[in-house]
Amino acid sequence: MSCLPVGTKVRWTSQAGASRTTKEGVVVYSVDKAKASDEVQGVKSVPHLIADRLFSTHRRMFDGNSWLSRQGVLVEVRDGKTSRAKPKLYMPNPGSLEVIE
Repeated sequence: MSCLPVGTKVRWTSQAGASRTTKEGVVVYSVDKAKASDEVQGVKSVPHLIADRLFSTHRRMFDGNSWLSRQGVLVEVRDGKTSRAKPKLYMPNPGSLEVIE
């Protein structure tokens, strides 16, 4: 799968225990093989460091320290009950993403 551009709406299904959940969100950061080893605003291109530096107002929902196959995306999900709820930031497997309109 090629790298999805920022702003793309996506859907994927995740599994935790015996429960499967479908999530929808918007790509807010995208990295391809060429950018995977670059620095972003002085931070090595490591998912959790980028999330902490560029998306500090989001709740990080992953523990990833490296990009899968040296490419990937960070997806923002806004599913809070109120407008003040922190958006969540996920790092789904790029192969599991479905582009939605």
